[in-house]
Amino acid sequence: MTPEGDQLAQWRGYCKPGDAYCIGFDPKKLQLLAQSQDYALLPVRYTPTDQESLMFSLITHHFYDHESFISPRMAGDPGAIEITGLNLVISFLQCAPLIKNAAFKSESEWRLIRTFRDSSMQVDFREGHSYLIPFTRFRLTESQSDLLPVTYVRVGPGPHQELDALATLELLTARGLPSPVAPKSPIPYRAW
Repeated sequence: MTPEGDQLAQWRGYCKPGDAYCIGFDPKKLQLLAQSQDYALLPVRYTPTDQESLMFSLITHHFYDHESFISPRMAGDPGAIEITGLNLVISFLQCAPLIKNAAFKSESEWRLIRTFRDSSMQVDFREGHSYLIPFTRFRLTESQSDLLPVTYVRVGPGPHQELDALATLELLTARGLPSPVAPKSPIPYRAW
């Protein structure tokens, strides 16, 4: 996800040529949905300084957690250090998706990160370009009667933008969303 709804790099990197759409979400509603499902909506860190800051705060948090909560109980609980170490590893794994090479900085990406995992959590897989990608499902509404938190849909570069926009408008209207079709992308990307 990105606040930049019409970038050539996004259309080229993440969409099939001539078959591309950008969906805009209400960030406040998305944040509330994330919190209610044990996710966090967080910005990706691109610069080494930002990445180091993220890692420093993570380590500092666990160090103080270790000192103030675990240390007084260590004498009676030899597994306390293992638990602290395990929690640190889990936190690192949750932070890993927030670190990306500086060459991608123009994407201004935000990601939904699962903040809690238990054995009942369903993990699914989708096909990637060269490997399987694990993911968990995220509900875009609290109930079936709620409207999707969609603010617009932009039709990307393609040979049939007018037809795509009409079909998109019809689909959104049928789903109860009042005409949130954004202007078509003016980017002259031609891959067809």
